[in-house]
Amino acid sequence: MTPGTRVVAVYAPLEDQLSDLIIHKAHLLREQRIPESLLTLVAHVSVTKALIHKWMKDDFSRPD
Repeated sequence: MTPGTRVVAVYAPLEDQLSDLIIHKAHLLREQRIPESLLTLVAHVSVTKALIHKWMKDDFSRPD
């Protein structure tokens, strides 16, 4: 299994679940603001989704 395959098959679905949980249950947090660590995770998942989308189009180029 290549690293990209592992990301798509294992990590991405788990990260999607975590991100969805944060987004849809943020109203249950006691804090007035969403903690920076949770915002960082949601941002990371968004970047990973964009990267996977590129991979699905056989685009393995690196950004400039």
